[in-house]
Amino acid sequence: MVPLLELCGVCAARYGVTESWGPRNLEKMASVSLPLLIMHAEEDRIIPVADAELLYRAALDPDRVLLRVPRAGHNDIQVQAGSAYFEHIGALLRRLT
Repeated sequence: MVPLLELCGVCAARYGVTESWGPRNLEKMASVSLPLLIMHAEEDRIIPVADAELLYRAALDPDRVLLRVPRAGHNDIQVQAGSAYFEHIGALLRRLT
């Protein structure tokens, strides 16, 4: 949460905002046992791809998938991924049914 605020020009420390205010996704991932697909843009300037990698490593699903999309930013991942975007979603849905 703090890096996102800083990216937006907000000094988190000035307002007493710490990471504990955030969604704690990494902490929550330890309790998720459903099939998992994480798609992340390699050139995302808002949420680093390293965050996706941490979530992937913390996931319990032994068949989890991390799709790193090259040349994609935060807002164009679907376009840059092309057909792989929906192919991966389809594969996840088949695992869920």
